[in-house]
Amino acid sequence: MLQITKDYIPVNKYSRAGLKLKAKRGIVMHYTALPGASAENISKYFASLAQQVGTGRYASAHYSVDRTSIYNSLPDDELAYHCGSETYTKEALIQLGTYPNNSTVGIEMCIEKDGSIHENTFKRSCCISD
Repeated sequence: MLQITKDYIPVNKYSRAGLKLKAKRGIVMHYTALPGASAENISKYFASLAQQVGTGRYASAHYSVDRTSIYNSLPDDELAYHCGSETYTKEALIQLGTYPNNSTVGIEMCIEKDGSIHENTFKRSCCISD
């Protein structure tokens, strides 16, 4: 069994609304935008968004994963701000509804300094479950 560090973000406007998912219809796997950042760093980044003033960035995911660790930032039954697109495919709309954040669990895979996803990061990401 994988060790998962529970590091819940306090409820706030920008990264943890505290709203329950309407359903669990899927898992969305992303990769981070900051090469070389650890899962802990990504979790702390999401938490830091609460300190924004005015109109800010909304972002979070349930899990952040690197080659050696997994951080859980939100309960699996709460909405995270990980899906944000102007348009979705017809298939996505059918499966997930018009606002996929209401029905999916988000996993952020940390990328290496060279921009690749390490095999261990991918394997760990695929093994997360309730």
